[in-house]
Amino acid sequence: MSKRLLLAVACAASLACATSWASITPGPGWQNAAVAAAPGGAFTGGMDRLPNGHLAIYDGTAIVEVDPSTGNVVQTLYTAPPFTFGSFVTVDPTGSYLLFGESSANTITKVPLSGGTPSVVATVVFNFSCAFLAPDVALVAHGDFTFNATKIVRLDVTTGATDLIADLIGPSGPVVVDAHGDVHYGSNTIQFPTPTIGAEDVLRFDAAQVASAIGPTFLTDADATVVVSGVTAPAGLAFDSEGDLFVSDSSLGTVTEYGPGGAIKSDLGNDVFASCGQIVAASNAASPSQLGAFQPQDGGALYVLSTDFSTFNDLNVLTPKRPQLTSTPTSPIPVGPFSVDLTEGPQFGTCFLFVALTTLPAEIAADFNGTPYFIGFNPATLVATVTLPLDANGALSIPAVNHGTPGTVVLQAACIGNLLEPAGTTPTYTLTLN
Repeated sequence: MSKRLLLAVACAASLACATSWASITPGPGWQNAAVAAAPGGAFTGGMDRLPNGHLAIYDGTAIVEVDPSTGNVVQTLYTAPPFTFGSFVTVDPTGSYLLFGESSANTITKVPLSGGTPSVVATVVFNFSCAFLAPDVALVAHGDFTFNATKIVRLDVTTGATDLIADLIGPSGPVVVDAHGDVHYGSNTIQFPTPTIGAEDVLRFDAAQVASAIGPTFLTDADATVVVSGVTAPAGLAFDSEGDLFVSDSSLGTVTEYGPGGAIKSDLGNDVFASCGQIVAASNAASPSQLGAFQPQDGGALYVLSTDFSTFNDLNVLTPKRPQLTSTPTSPIPVGPFSVDLTEGPQFGTCFLFVALTTLPAEIAADFNGTPYFIGFNPATLVATVTLPLDANGALSIPAVNHGTPGTVVLQAACIGNLLEPAGTTPTYTLTLN
């Protein structure tokens, strides 16, 4: 199967609403919905999340607002000059405008979201990625004519003035700012098309370092802290509300979630080729659930634009997927043999099956090792807990027999996975014996 080019983002796509194949094969604990995002052959470039939850994407001709639930275009926000190759679309922290970078004329354009007149605020050669430090203050990563050096400059959007913050080795990579004001950058290599696997890093410059570089001084690779190692060609970086870092890799064709310590938490998907692009994790800070594998879907979503720059541009919507409990035959169970079945859990994980007599009015979040479980049974009526292994498909089947004694119990499973697959819970399942 040929690999596909990927632009990973949190605010995804544009044009058509017709459903297409899922370009990303989701990893364990994730699910993917895909719609056609732009015409095949369109050189998409840049994507971000608008204040209303819709997405803004450059579809090769214009920046359009898209409803991610349907893929429908709501309106055109900005039409670019012909033959414009987009680099980034980044919404400012106040939600009043976006910045559009392109590497044809190397301009950065301010596009008001209220319908004002767009204006060019700066010209930055080979601009590649952008992240805001504060309202009207952005960081722009850009390359040079050697394709072996990258500069990160501080851009005053009001005046258009730039100030060199970091001078780094290698071609341009993605830049993102976390909730603490620390700047993260994905280093890249000049090697093409087969870079050395695992040779690159995600670097961090803390907020104090960035502040100290304003003016005549600047930072280098030697000043950085490596927060994630072993990546090959990072194309996009994003943080969710819990501080987890999502990285798309343009060579390995993966999207990976890392915890605050840099350890891998989950593999969101693969069978893609992650090209130049941004990732923005649209997580729900108000929800107790996480944007992670095997968590309830109210934790948020990661939007990914995958393209081969020739035949398709697909918007992939990656959301958590919980394991499921069922029975065969389905409840209510007639007299005779039956089974309780769990599917889509973590591969070779461990299942704690809880048997209780009553449910709770609503699920409550319970913490286990930093991962939320969502308990739907009343612990006061807990009858038994059974520990069982999951197979290579993350599944199990428990044989049982209904001897003809009627009754109803509530089942729920908590699953613990390996390092790549965090734990999660199933929804409650009411089992009635006839």
